[in-house]
Amino acid sequence: MVGMAEELSTVGSEHIPMVFLCTGCGIVLADSCGLVGNELQDEVVLFSVVSSNVSVATEQKLSKTSSDFGCLFEELTCNGCSKTIGRIYRCTPKVLDFKRDLFCLDIDSIESYILGSTKQQIISEKEDPISLESRAALEEELEKTKTVLSVLETNLLAIEAKLSSFETKS
Repeated sequence: MVGMAEELSTVGSEHIPMVFLCTGCGIVLADSCGLVGNELQDEVVLFSVVSSNVSVATEQKLSKTSSDFGCLFEELTCNGCSKTIGRIYRCTPKVLDFKRDLFCLDIDSIESYILGSTKQQIISEKEDPISLESRAALEEELEKTKTVLSVLETNLLAIEAKLSSFETKS
């Protein structure tokens, strides 16, 4: 679900309000105000805060999966249907420090829609979510584009000035 490539939380400087729901029962789990990003490898969306409809287990577990082997985490469950919806990492190796103490909701456990849209359409599952790496690359490309546009604007102003000086001589 959450194929949120360009929809993840901002377009330019404009915030897009989104709500994230449990796929099991439809209860609200989080919104885009707490959205940090997502991690493609583990297929999770990262939040700094979630709603009170999310419970954090009291027992810590040791991960045995290859992508986060040795990490200590607590499971996150939906209060509406008791479905396991993700993890919150408490102890991570340096390469996974960016996930520590963030709510990592499994993409398969959430669905989302954009508030204020006339259709309130669920975002397509077929789109890949934006990752922290691809977001940085997109921002870099935007900066390059801004620079090119600035140079073009300067050139256009110079040409207009020359044209106006020719018109005043005539």
